[in-house]
Amino acid sequence: MEMDHTERLDAYLADELQEDLVRLVETEIRGDQVAQDEFVVQAQMDAALNALMADEQSSHDFAQGVIASVQTAPERSLAKSVLSEILDEREAAALVHQPRTFDWWVWTKTAAIAAVAAAVTVWVLQSVRVGDEKAAPRPTILARLTLDDEAEWADSSLKARNDGWLEAGRLNLKSGLAEVTFGSGARVMLEGPVVFDIEQTNRGFLKRGQLTAEVPGPASGFVINTPTLNVVDLGTRFGLRVKTGGESEIHVMQGVVEVSRARGSSVPLVLTEGLAVAADKRPQSRLKPVTYEGHRFVLPTEQNIASSMDHFLHYGFDESGGAEIDDTGMGLEGGPFDISLLSEADRLTQASPKRTAGVVGRGLAFEQGNRLEAIGPALLAGGKSPWTVMFWTKVPPKAGKNTEREMVTWGSEERSWKVRWNVDGNVGAAGALRVDYGMGHATGATDLRDGRWHHAAVVFVGSGQEDEEGLADSDQADVATHVRLYIDGKLETLSGGKSESVDSIEPGAVNGVSSFSLGGSGSFEGWLDEFYLFETAASPATILELYEQGVLAAGSRADGQGIR
Repeated sequence: MEMDHTERLDAYLADELQEDLVRLVETEIRGDQVAQDEFVVQAQMDAALNALMADEQSSHDFAQGVIASVQTAPERSLAKSVLSEILDEREAAALVHQPRTFDWWVWTKTAAIAAVAAAVTVWVLQSVRVGDEKAAPRPTILARLTLDDEAEWADSSLKARNDGWLEAGRLNLKSGLAEVTFGSGARVMLEGPVVFDIEQTNRGFLKRGQLTAEVPGPASGFVINTPTLNVVDLGTRFGLRVKTGGESEIHVMQGVVEVSRARGSSVPLVLTEGLAVAADKRPQSRLKPVTYEGHRFVLPTEQNIASSMDHFLHYGFDESGGAEIDDTGMGLEGGPFDISLLSEADRLTQASPKRTAGVVGRGLAFEQGNRLEAIGPALLAGGKSPWTVMFWTKVPPKAGKNTEREMVTWGSEERSWKVRWNVDGNVGAAGALRVDYGMGHATGATDLRDGRWHHAAVVFVGSGQEDEEGLADSDQADVATHVRLYIDGKLETLSGGKSESVDSIEPGAVNGVSSFSLGGSGSFEGWLDEFYLFETAASPATILELYEQGVLAAGSRADGQGIR
């Protein structure tokens, strides 16, 4: 008897199909959104029921094949939430789903089930979407080399660009120290000899050697795996060591981490400050406590925020009145850039935005038709050179649905950049921060339409250094892969994007800031405050500091209401 679609899915998950039917099922999954959704549900249920009905050893064997796919805390939380509903239906609501805190020998089946469901969920979400054209592109520039202290690199090691940015790849440090800052803000201090893989903007792999990781709150969920350990940082500082024999050790210096074995018994433990554990290569062995040696790890360097603040344009919007808004940034000669903002009310029909209470002092309230254009000397080099735009914004919950909701625009008609909130839910999360260049774009995940102030940052890492003629090096810079978006100091996951190569500027071409505009074409409705434009790709530390400055300033107001 021929199997129906549901039966084929069940047999596929049980690895009971012949090769031709396996290809049929995979074709169905990739080509049909409904089939994809059904497959996700089937996989989650299959994982949970396997774990519920099997003994502990069977659960561990099942988990072993998929647990390596667990990547981040949010995905783990999602899987646990789904599993919780399954357990409730089976009248098991009293079971606890959180990992035990430093409990060495009491391992619960519930925690094993959570690990299994999390792994399967992540594997499914990653595997069935491979052919989806709407899938967001992955960033290609993931981290930056922020310290190189007498470092000697192996010839086979990944090479940093001229400006220090790093793509995915393997760092092989023979001796010395090197600090790597990930796009998420997590920092890793490598102590040679060490072999370390940069995998994603919030994930790495320590093959051998020693490192120290420092993870600020917005980068919580940073993952470092070893051959025998999976480590998820929850906002802390820890040391990680992989010995010659393959044994891995983690020493928690501050905060909290979640750690589990990469193979065998994969139930996660929560470790706090002053605790240390080790895992060896034996698949059925457990994590074992070891003597804490946090003092033997080199700490990441203190961030010098001021050094990344050179040459920037800043509008605070704190003038008491008048149509012109002056900048208070830092120009090439140490003073302001002298690039004022002025509405076009006298020449066209554009009206100036109204001054209102901002995050820090005063801000601007934009209505339909409001825009401000820059007057003064050129600022942006344009082309493939890196830059950063940061500002506070507040978008009303009932914001209009016109497709042009631009907060900031600049550049020529052919090379125009636009920063907006996304209207089109077919190309990314509706209401999220979005940056466009030509026909390409990158879209974040956080809906800004809640009537609250949010700090937004757009970082374009560029293609590298410009040569003497103004032409960038041969690296391709793409809006979908070379742009990072941050909301409230935290790196956004891209919910959508479309590739478009960023053009070089021809020698002698003029691409000044004369086309620079707040309010875009006059379509933005909402509030703006504390606008920054940098001539470099700002570090995550700089973004976080400017976000926190706004939070502190708003929190110190007399009304005590903070940011709303």
